[in-house]
Order: sequence, then structure tokens, then C-alpha cells
Amino acid sequence: MEIIEKIKTLRQFHSLTQELFADMLCISLSAYKKIELGITKELTLPMLRDIAKILETTVSVLADTTNDMLQPSDKEVAIARQISKLEVKIIDLNLTILARDYTIKDLQNPKPTPAPPEKTAQQIEFEATKAHFNKKWKELVVDVNNKKTFLSFEV
Repeated sequence: MEIIEKIKTLRQFHSLTQELFADMLCISLSAYKKIELGITKELTLPMLRDIAKILETTVSVLADTTNDMLQPSDKEVAIARQISKLEVKIIDLNLTILARDYTIKDLQNPKPTPAPPEKTAQQIEFEATKAHFNKKWKELVVDVNNKKTFLSFEV
């Protein structure tokens, strides 16, 4: 396998687009496409080092044309799938914990209930009088011209 094929295969294995990979290498997309198409024949050592670093490998692995062991084994693929599933579970757990934390904060710091409207002096006086004479007096509420009038009488 040629260097260019290895670079392309590893880039795809790491789920990197050509555009993203070009950005990571600090080159234009068209310059990177020329590398993958084989138009750019000579890659400099610093460029190969940068490519190897991004692809989490070494220059010697990229340069070794006798070694085609770039394809992951079945065991590596299975492990990668398990890791992906665990990552999803971790994200779900983090969301659950976040939601629970917000619920706990709401319970610890409940929103204040609005205070009841203040009573007028007449209402306070009336309630005091009513409580004092409650056992001996009965009340009759009469609606006269949309005004409530309280009439009290002794039982």
C-alpha cells in the first residue's frame, strides 16, 4: 500500500473529511486533494510528521510500503463499537444527572409564592370584632347597590 493510500485510509478511519484534514494541516483543501490524487508527488518530512501526528501513527508506518496492516482487526472494530455505545450511555447519564441537579436546585430554592394582598383597616377591625362576638352574634350580609353591608344581630 502506497503512502497516499495509507493516509487516505487512516483519514477515513478517523472520520476526518478532506476539508477538516486540510485545516488541521494548515493547507488549502485543493492542496490536500492534490496529495490524495497523487498530483503532489513529494511530501516533505515535516508534512509527513504532521500527517502522522494527526492520524495517530508514525512516519515509519506511513512510509513502510510492505506493511498493509492498516485495517483494524475484528476485535478492534468490536472494541470501537463498544466504546461508542458506552460514550452514548455516558452522555445519557450526564443528561440525567444534569436534569436531576436542576430538579434538586428547584426543590432547595423554590420560587417564592406571592404574598396575599394586604388587608384594609376595615377588614382587620371587622375580623377582630367578628372573632370576639362570633359565638353570640350572627351576621347577615345584605347587598345594597353592589355594596355589601354587614348586619349583626344577637342570637
